[in-house]
Amino acid sequence: MSKSFEEIRRLKKPNEVTVEIVLDPETSRVIDELERRYEREKRLDERQNRAQLAPNILKEIENLREQMEDDKVTFSFRDPGRQKFDALVDAFPPSEQDRKENQFQWDPDGFVPALIALAALDPKLSDVEAKEIYDEWGRGDVEALFNAALQASLEQASIPFTKRDTEAILASVQNLITPQKEESPTDSSQAVRISGWLRIEPRS
Repeated sequence: MSKSFEEIRRLKKPNEVTVEIVLDPETSRVIDELERRYEREKRLDERQNRAQLAPNILKEIENLREQMEDDKVTFSFRDPGRQKFDALVDAFPPSEQDRKENQFQWDPDGFVPALIALAALDPKLSDVEAKEIYDEWGRGDVEALFNAALQASLEQASIPFTKRDTEAILASVQNLITPQKEESPTDSSQAVRISGWLRIEPRS
């Protein structure tokens, strides 16, 4: 038996996307270096008659990974709905220079922190707090938050039925966060990445 519209509206949940931010990136860099060193020493351990060094490095990596769990925070974003999203786009039009040279459809300095604040579910972020993040945090972290907020706002939810479907979805998400020109169609628009930020183009 098909569902009524009232039942569909009651059951429909907005998209939610989460992203992890590392609070202390130095620990992550140390782990990366140790992992490279571990691979080198492991090969030498296998080739040379010497006291094994790789196991001690691996233990150090494991200890740092446990420490990193306390150095991460998870941000959750929820789709604010089409009307609120479109109103935000209209509220932050791009400059003529950005429109012509970068083909932006919004002002990044205004729209990016505003969308982060609008879509933030946990923790909640005020416009002032989101602007502080935009002004003070590194570009990589800001883009991670913005892309999660944008994905929650634009991506249609789907159910992966096979491993291949899951891999395709992960590849699609990776394309969203790659700093190059990409096209990602949505129901009513195309998301195109230009110079690290996304713009929205109406379909022709």
